[in-house]
Amino acid sequence: MSIICTDILSIAFPDSFISSEVYGQGVLGQYAADEGLVVLNIYPVDRPLLHRVETGQIENYRIFCSKVYGKLTWLEEKTLDLDGRAALLMTAEGVYGYVYLFAFIRLTDTICLFAGGYCPQDAPQDHLQAMEAAVRSLRIVASEPGRVMEQHLAALEQQAAEQEEAKQQEQALREQSASAAVDEAQVPVFEMPADGKSLLLIDGEAFDISDQSKTSIPLYGNQGMCFCADIVATPCRTLDLPPILDREGDGNVCIRFGASGIYQASGVPQGEFVFETEDDRDTTRHATIEHEGFRPSLKIAGRLTLQDGWLGFSGYFDDGYYHCRRNIHLLWKLPEASLCWERYLFRSMEELLRAPPELPRRLSLVDQPSSRLGDALWRYTRLESLYISYLESAGQEEDVEGIPEGIVQLTQLQRLEFNTARHFREIPSFLGQLRDLDDLRISGSQAVTVPVEVLTLPKLSYCALCRNRLTSLPEAFSPALRTLDLSGNQLETVPEAYATEPRLGLDLEKNPLVFLHEAFFEMPRLRIEPDKRRALFPAHYPFDARVPDRLASDLAGRLPLLAEHSPLRKPLLAALLPNEAVAPLVHAVAGTLRASVDFYHGAEEDYATLGNHRLGGLPDLPDGMPYPSVGVSEDTLLDDEDCWRDDEEGDEVCIFPWDAETQTYQVPLEFIAQLDCQALAPLQDYLPRTGTLFFFLACGSSPLATQGRVLYVEDRASLGSGQRFADLAFNEEKTLGQKPSFILHPRASVAVPSFYALGENPHLDVQLRAGMTPEQEQDWQTLASRGENRDALPRLGGTTCYAWQLRQLGAWGLQPGSQPSGAQRDWLIEKEILPVDCASDALVPEYQGIARVNGCGFSQHALPELQAAHRYGGDAQDWLVLFQVDLAGQFQWDDGTLNFIIHRDDLAARRFDRVFMVCDY
Repeated sequence: MSIICTDILSIAFPDSFISSEVYGQGVLGQYAADEGLVVLNIYPVDRPLLHRVETGQIENYRIFCSKVYGKLTWLEEKTLDLDGRAALLMTAEGVYGYVYLFAFIRLTDTICLFAGGYCPQDAPQDHLQAMEAAVRSLRIVASEPGRVMEQHLAALEQQAAEQEEAKQQEQALREQSASAAVDEAQVPVFEMPADGKSLLLIDGEAFDISDQSKTSIPLYGNQGMCFCADIVATPCRTLDLPPILDREGDGNVCIRFGASGIYQASGVPQGEFVFETEDDRDTTRHATIEHEGFRPSLKIAGRLTLQDGWLGFSGYFDDGYYHCRRNIHLLWKLPEASLCWERYLFRSMEELLRAPPELPRRLSLVDQPSSRLGDALWRYTRLESLYISYLESAGQEEDVEGIPEGIVQLTQLQRLEFNTARHFREIPSFLGQLRDLDDLRISGSQAVTVPVEVLTLPKLSYCALCRNRLTSLPEAFSPALRTLDLSGNQLETVPEAYATEPRLGLDLEKNPLVFLHEAFFEMPRLRIEPDKRRALFPAHYPFDARVPDRLASDLAGRLPLLAEHSPLRKPLLAALLPNEAVAPLVHAVAGTLRASVDFYHGAEEDYATLGNHRLGGLPDLPDGMPYPSVGVSEDTLLDDEDCWRDDEEGDEVCIFPWDAETQTYQVPLEFIAQLDCQALAPLQDYLPRTGTLFFFLACGSSPLATQGRVLYVEDRASLGSGQRFADLAFNEEKTLGQKPSFILHPRASVAVPSFYALGENPHLDVQLRAGMTPEQEQDWQTLASRGENRDALPRLGGTTCYAWQLRQLGAWGLQPGSQPSGAQRDWLIEKEILPVDCASDALVPEYQGIARVNGCGFSQHALPELQAAHRYGGDAQDWLVLFQVDLAGQFQWDDGTLNFIIHRDDLAARRFDRVFMVCDY
């Protein structure tokens, strides 16, 4: 047992706490569990919120904890006697897989001693008991309780100063000895074992290097490393040293190196690189190192050497948890099979000149002066990609004043880029002689026009001319052109001809536009700022118009969306809303509640029924309608190695089909759900009364950077089984038919908005004020001026379950109001969905389903409906969450809540092509 004392408290941490320390005048104790850390932090707090008792002290404590630790579901409360002082102890469950313990001990009228602890959610009871035992041992020894905060803040300030001084001293020592530290860890790389076999030793423990280890030159974008080596290995025996392997892994480990600048005329890679633990790139930024199968927290450092057909690495794992270093010694004989150097990205003229003229296909140069772009370069006539960049900080002497005409000798060029070419005066017309060019990028130049010879190149599909000074464009452009990025120029208008090609992606952001032809509004891939779009096309934003009868129309149109106007939801509201005597502002909050429909898991989908409510899997689109997809350029997909595989001849091919007409790969959208509107008609009054809604997600690098798509099919008789799409490739691992799917069961519900960011969502404030008396509104304004208005609102909301729990409930056929069996009841109690002291015949309580119509999104800043209003205009109250779904565990992005947002005018007119999408985390 570890006893710690400060000037204000003493505490005895149980033996399970392996670490304990003083923090200011508070204490911090922690220990490692199987699934994460157990932490208990105790310190004084002084917040007015904690001592305003008009709405109940316990409620104030809860609000304080939620502000510090995020959204919480409260579990248990009890009072402890700490040597004559009363302490309120509370437990709660968070949204990130942790269970929390809190305790409050009043010292004075304005100061509390606060204990905040957390532990992993799996099997938390032992950890909660350990934290409670520590809290029970707590004793207050402060001689002047009123000065506790003053003492605590002074101690924190002193500790911070001492830590900063120590940090500066440590940094100075590290800078002096960084190279020496790597050298000390290094073992001579090329003293090969007598048997000439590869080896991997970590702290003297041997690993077997697998035949799966390989070298490659992948066809990445120009930012990737050019040479890759994956060394896959398995421990020769069970390791006795403290754990270095990832508990979630299969026992295999992999150390992956990437390097550039290593080409030699012999075709054998050669180079040396030094890695420090702070970064996964070497000190020259020309190499990378990653590891898999080891504990993710381990940092790796050392020296990588490529020489004489061998790869050597000598260094160490920096194990911050166990405060030690684990030496690594790797010798690996590179496979004799020749590398495909045609894929290699040469990164300097020196490296290029070591290669025969017929070999290089890709070249990237940085800050090359004019003298280096001459005959020495033009003789490499097999080049297909040429990237030349100029750093923002480089001097004028390093710049090229224009594109040399000799470049036309590179007749096989397909991709050409000049980045930050700030001293270019023009885009020369002779680039039109590069007839194979399909990707052209010139940025940061002084050019004001684009020659028609360039934009009409027959194969040009991608052209980025951003951050130049363009003031005009030619009328004609290549029929192959699919993306034209003109952002950051000086364009006031664009010829109407560009609006006649619906497949063209046109980026006009950051231009002083004053006029665009009406046809541009219909371009699906036009990008301009929302405020400019509204100014250029005002007729297309009727809900921005200020008309005399708009107010009355707004009020009438919003009523079906609100729960208090739904007779079906009166029992739900009665159970949800507290008594007005307890919560005076309950009527104001009631006016913000939505008439939602929740969806609950049913059985796994067997596709026996057409057009039913369905989550994931395959959509029952009408016969003859192709599966929705999005065209993605080859250049974009080259950056994602998972989209490529080797064919029988060893060539990399894309897993998605090529569309010759659009010159793009057709990447399928992810099917999210389908809803039967006719079956939902009795539960709400705002969706179409018939037909089927289909929801899709166009997956990008993350759901934050992608788009959703909604399709509406009115004729149910036209639907056909989605099983016809089962064999389409979804990603490198699955076809569409292999994705899980569940039948959904709808239920009328009430959605409660989040008041977390009330100050950043004025539309919620307007809604709340509409339900207040004049006296309440005056008090509300006073609270708002102090930033305390949110704390005066009653806290509503039912039980929230994790997605995996919802799937289990669905497998048992349980929904709110269902009668669980004995074993199911025990599970519900264990997962804290039912209280421990519930009756033996207790029913499943109300809880939020996996998906919801007309729900309420969450955001730490602007709510989804306000984000939509900012982007497309109108009042935030007129935007609704058409469909909301928890992505966890079933979809490609298995985290966050996906919201499809639509304006109520568009919903009434069935304009589902104008949906806005937000993903909450």
